Amino acid sequence: MKKNSNVNKPLGWLLNNCEPEDYPLVKKLFEDESILVCMKYASLTGKTNPSLQETLIREFEVMEGNQGH
Repeated sequence: MKKNSNVNKPLGWLLNNCEPEDYPLVKKLFEDESILVCMKYASLTGKTNPSLQETLIREFEVMEGNQGH
């Protein structure tokens, strides 16, 4: 796979068209890739992608809760 290729379209298609038993895995892959795209966007522009901001907040809260404080 090319390093700069856009894998969101194929993953989006797969998310909508996969077998029901494959859905949890495809959803996890899609969410992981979305986070990476958001991080790249933020590092290039200095802004947070609004469509993924809630996902980032949820991930932060989970990570913060796993700190054991």
